[in-house]
Amino acid sequence: MKISVIGGGAIGLLFAHFLKQEAHVTIWTKSANQAKKLLENGLHYESIDADKRVVEVNAKSIQDFNYDADYIIIAVKQTQLSGLKPLLFDSRAKRAKLLFVQNGMGHLELLQHLENEQISVAVVEHGAIRTSEYEIVHTGIGRVKLASFRGPIDAGLWEQISNERFPVIIYKDYRPILEEKLVANSVINPLTAIFQIRNGELIDNPHYQSLMVGLFHETCRILKIERKDELLENVMAICKNTSSNKSSMRMDIENGKETEIDAINGYVLKLAQKQGIEVPYTSFVYEAIKGMEHQRKA
Repeated sequence: MKISVIGGGAIGLLFAHFLKQEAHVTIWTKSANQAKKLLENGLHYESIDADKRVVEVNAKSIQDFNYDADYIIIAVKQTQLSGLKPLLFDSRAKRAKLLFVQNGMGHLELLQHLENEQISVAVVEHGAIRTSEYEIVHTGIGRVKLASFRGPIDAGLWEQISNERFPVIIYKDYRPILEEKLVANSVINPLTAIFQIRNGELIDNPHYQSLMVGLFHETCRILKIERKDELLENVMAICKNTSSNKSSMRMDIENGKETEIDAINGYVLKLAQKQGIEVPYTSFVYEAIKGMEHQRKA
């Protein structure tokens, strides 16, 4: 099977590393220089227990995308999806199976307009950091939760890929797994970015935890989620299991990059506005992050 992974970030490279064991993988990067580095050096992977591996990979610039794939995995941020629309809506892409790996739920509207027969979505609970253009460190082992958006899932492929370091779980309904990840991201990402703290400090500091719980309940109310106790335990577990990690939003702020605030808390804010409900916690973190983005652009 030929698989194209679009995205040379930490998650795209993590998928490529494990998929390489069972399929022919091509990584499509934003910059030609990163593709060159991956071709020259291979993909360097370091596990959480310092086990290091190097695998040879095929890598090309996204500008040269050739549609020669049975499966296309789109592992870019929500903010980058709009730039991929010409590629995704090209008639040559229609025959491929698609997998979207994004935070938030803003991409669901895009998926509705695609004509591919098989489209899946996934959320990733792993911790991973790209330390160079060809090196990643697997900082935390979680799960890949996968579900169909349209058509059947290629279960055989994912059963082959799944292992103790990269477990893949297939679900029947995509919405609960996206909502669960959205709730966690809505709570952890903006607060850790605003206060410039690591994930574990949200539960270690009672004042931060109080803000986190308030934002959590507000988010669940807008999403009409009833299993709050279960999801709150999940959020707490993520904070504990990734206690020393920096959230992706905090790292984006530190590196002067655009965050995914619009796709995460912005999505919740729009739903609240449609329902005519005031959401003070969500409004605060949304405006705070947008303000921090604006300050870094000035």
